Amino acid sequence: MRNLLSRKLRAPDSGSGGGAGGSAGMLGIGAPPEQHAPAPAAGDPPPAPAPAASSTGWTEGFDAETQALVAAKGWKSPVDALSSYRNLEKMLGGEKIPVPKSAEDKDAWNSLYKVIGRPEAAAGYELDKIPGIDTETAGKFAEIAHANGLSVQAAQALAKFDLERTQAARATSEEAFAASAAADVDSLRQSWGQNFDANKEAASRAFKHSGLTQQDVDLLDRTLGVARTMELFSSFGRTMLEAKPVGFGGEGGSGIGGFTTREGAMAEISRMKSDPAISKALFNGDQTQTQKLAALQRIAVGGGAA
Repeated sequence: MRNLLSRKLRAPDSGSGGGAGGSAGMLGIGAPPEQHAPAPAAGDPPPAPAPAASSTGWTEGFDAETQALVAAKGWKSPVDALSSYRNLEKMLGGEKIPVPKSAEDKDAWNSLYKVIGRPEAAAGYELDKIPGIDTETAGKFAEIAHANGLSVQAAQALAKFDLERTQAARATSEEAFAASAAADVDSLRQSWGQNFDANKEAASRAFKHSGLTQQDVDLLDRTLGVARTMELFSSFGRTMLEAKPVGFGGEGGSGIGGFTTREGAMAEISRMKSDPAISKALFNGDQTQTQKLAALQRIAVGGGAA
């Protein structure tokens, strides 16, 4: 009897005795509040896991801009958004950076400059320690960098860049000038012909008596060009020579206005002989030119002025 009742309780309700009229109803036993799946028997496959709760709908109620941000960041849940915020705080380190409200907000700007690495004073950049930079340029550059809030690293990098750019431009300029000067000398050598050495000596004589420094002459070379500068000094030198007759006020008693070397005297002799007007004057016995030639010849033979 007990076994029959046990099987009856485990059997499903029949159609004739369904609901409360089944075996459970006859025994006065109500239905349990929840139905649980029976435990799997040994060897049966495990039940499928319950599906994860859906994340859709957690942004409902957000405005369109916020929803667009969530989509762009790829946040799938509030946890993702909070994690992103936590990481941002870690990156900033919790330190607040002041944001100036306007260009006149000097205190905020100075605070910001301090945070990004501007030194307390312009001297803190130490630009004068950069090899090759001059003190004046370093000081002026440091003042500008400090006024504009540059960090030490940024100011030094810009100063080095400017120095390298300036040095490269100067080297290019020097190369161009050297090429131009060489071309000018070649042009004068062709145009002066055999008078080149004499004219060059006359230019040197004029330079010695001009009172100009070599820096002054270099400036003239760069401004007027080497050819034009040599032509001017050569003209002045020849004028000085012709204005001093032999025996009246020449250098070192030579009376020839500055030709004190054998080479210079020989160059001037060559120039005089190649000049048609001087050659004619010598042929006609012009005393000034004759005495001048004689004095030059004594220097040329003797190796220097008397």
